[in-house]
Amino acid sequence: MKNILIVDDEKDFRGLASEILKEQKYIVREAGDGEEAIRKIKEKTPSLVLLDLKLPGIDGLETLKRIHKENPELLVIILTGYGDIKSAVRATKLGAYNYLIKPFNNEEMVLEIKKALQTLELKEKLTELKVRLGEEVYQPLIGNSPSMQKIHKLIKQVSGYDTPILLQGETGTGKEVAAHLIHQESRRKNKSFITVDCASLPESLVESELFGHEKGAFTGADNKKSGRFELAEGGTLFLDEIGNLSSSIQTKLLRVLEQKEVQHLGGERPIKVDARLIAATNQNLREKVKKGSFRRDLYHRLNTFVITLSPLRERKEDILLLSNYFLEHFNRELGKRIRNFSSEAIEMLLKYSWPGNVRELKNSIEHSVILANKVILSQNLPAFLRREKRTENKNLREKEKDVIKKILIETSWERKRSAEILGISRKTLYNKIKKYNLKA
Repeated sequence: MKNILIVDDEKDFRGLASEILKEQKYIVREAGDGEEAIRKIKEKTPSLVLLDLKLPGIDGLETLKRIHKENPELLVIILTGYGDIKSAVRATKLGAYNYLIKPFNNEEMVLEIKKALQTLELKEKLTELKVRLGEEVYQPLIGNSPSMQKIHKLIKQVSGYDTPILLQGETGTGKEVAAHLIHQESRRKNKSFITVDCASLPESLVESELFGHEKGAFTGADNKKSGRFELAEGGTLFLDEIGNLSSSIQTKLLRVLEQKEVQHLGGERPIKVDARLIAATNQNLREKVKKGSFRRDLYHRLNTFVITLSPLRERKEDILLLSNYFLEHFNRELGKRIRNFSSEAIEMLLKYSWPGNVRELKNSIEHSVILANKVILSQNLPAFLRREKRTENKNLREKEKDVIKKILIETSWERKRSAEILGISRKTLYNKIKKYNLKA
């Protein structure tokens, strides 16, 4: 039975939501603030968390960060008011599954939770199957835009060399996908590809994880442990969000790059390593160097070869290509047979700015495939896309109303002349006047 944690400072809301979810046969726990939520998650990890953004003490965004620091894969659905959508979008970029805007109806909440849990179950089954088959499946780096063609060319040029590579780009642009592709194109492709998320590793564990430790090196070090550089021997080590590393770790990392050897915590002898380093960041490392929070010599070592991945809003010609790829991907993964997208759905996909980039698009298509039957319609798309469309239509109606009113005033309400200027029939003008309740 699935366990859901509701985190909201409004006791009445928690009580009502708990009753609704208990009727759906979920086990429900409640927390009134972020600190209580984190304690309860440590006591028993839930299947899903409903997390309000407005909380006393630590707010929802900080609570989300702390939850994902301990449980990166935990599903979190954000609860927010209409006036704080930007924070909700930011939360999805930080790893939240989706968000619901208050007030929402009971059916909307239950549907979103069922969809999230269904997705979790399917992913768990797919992971189990891949482990059983010994299969590793990588998403290709998709796009025909000029910027993507340039990136593919750069990858082909650099893959055959062992020089360190720095991948730059906003969150969700596909930096890890590009790193996988570089590895697959290199002579190291039959060796390990090891990933380290520098943003999620606790500071106290970073050195041990990267460079390894000897038995007894610190409290809890009951056995000798190889670091990630050793695990990547002969292959590729991918350091994601390298800008989060502390100054001391940056110093040791530079030494590894220069001397091709690591030293375990508590160890006496250096160990030779042969791993190609690919680093990635969504931060401006040059600015961090100026501020003194990133070592200049390490930056120049990484800056030998830089590949910058463009945000999706700057390569809109790739959106449909990516959407169709993800449609086929999730058809296979979810066992569905969705044929294509409706014209209105395509229009909405193309007009959205995609602040979460390819990752946000991928999640949106997954959401849509789950809900769709034969064709993805506009109503199958996530609520934030539909809401943006409604806002756009409202703005267009307001503009139309203002234009008609302006012309009527300029013609002293001569309807025939006004209709001619507007390029519409008098009947249409009469209908618009009635629709917008315009009066002389």
